[in-house]
Amino acid sequence: MSPDELVYMGILAASIPESAGPFTGMDFPLSFVLPHGHMVRSSSSNTVRKRYPASPHPEGQQKSSRLRMFLHKNSKRMNNRIVCLRVNQMVSLAYEVQSYHLEKKKDVSSFSKSPVIGQLAQEPSLYDVISYSYCYVGIMTGFNFLFPLSYVRTDDFLAHNFFFRFFYMVAVFFVFRMRFYSAWCGAEAGCITAGLGCYPQGAESKPGRGPSVQYSPEPGALVEYDFKTIQNIDCYNTDFCVKVRHGMRYWNMTVQWWLHEYIYSSAPFRAYALRAGWTMLVSAYWHGLHLGYYLSFLTIPVCIAAELAMESCVRSRLSAEGQKVFDWVHWFLKMRAYDYMCMGFVLLKASDTLHYWSSIYFIIHAVALICIAAGQLMGKKKKEGAKEESKK
Repeated sequence: MSPDELVYMGILAASIPESAGPFTGMDFPLSFVLPHGHMVRSSSSNTVRKRYPASPHPEGQQKSSRLRMFLHKNSKRMNNRIVCLRVNQMVSLAYEVQSYHLEKKKDVSSFSKSPVIGQLAQEPSLYDVISYSYCYVGIMTGFNFLFPLSYVRTDDFLAHNFFFRFFYMVAVFFVFRMRFYSAWCGAEAGCITAGLGCYPQGAESKPGRGPSVQYSPEPGALVEYDFKTIQNIDCYNTDFCVKVRHGMRYWNMTVQWWLHEYIYSSAPFRAYALRAGWTMLVSAYWHGLHLGYYLSFLTIPVCIAAELAMESCVRSRLSAEGQKVFDWVHWFLKMRAYDYMCMGFVLLKASDTLHYWSSIYFIIHAVALICIAAGQLMGKKKKEGAKEESKK
């Protein structure tokens, strides 16, 4: 592990035993400990969000996007991950404040109070915003990383056979996700020990969102609690769910909720694949300016379109036993697709990512495009057959 990674894991481990006390007091020192002046950049993010709190407004969006571009260009690896989290927090807070004012206006006009689950009870003060932004539990939550693999760029790597090059990405993604699993489980432990995200089970809390239904326990009834709100990873389902789109739901779950709530829902498209593509484009920009992110994220909609085509035109026609075989093949391809896309995160540069993908003949893209084409052809024949049947 590199020195930066050791620092990351050390701070994460030190955060777990802390009680739910002065969160902000611990986070300010952490911001100074982290390299490359995170305090200056994250404070700039808070300044813009305080000046333009209603982020749906075009001016606020432009200021935020320009700041994000500047921060990415001037941030190093660990800092960049923390800036990502700060942007998430401030954008979400801006939406929450705007929703609070909209609901307040409705209450005044209708002379009644409409309960909104999870809504702010009052507008946060400047102190509240700073405390929320610099809470130590949140500063290190959400990311760990693997440095680019220099061996993949060498001619020696290309000298190996196809199977070695292909399964190299399997090992890379295994190490990659094990590090994320460790970091996220540690971050969840920090939230749990601080008492954050604890709600009654009857509230049906969702990762990132919190309570999804109104819940009032009976007086004297035994109430059980959970920490679903701060759950960020479902390791088992990430590895063993069948579909690409389902795998996304179990990976970085709080961020996935954020993307769905604020990006996917307001996408300027209706088709699922296009809305997913738009969301992945924004997610890539949120991660950084390295083109490897964009190449990886924009591969996801292609894979989703491929699996939708195969499910509707192939799986639906199979017997129960045939569907089981189909699902096993689907799972294998899903994992290889994530292995393939992981290389963009590891290598970062477009040239390095394309160099590796070309060494395995862009196999995931090729398989996905073949599946899409085959699905469209089979779907067309199915429609023609249905028309002929209707004429008889």
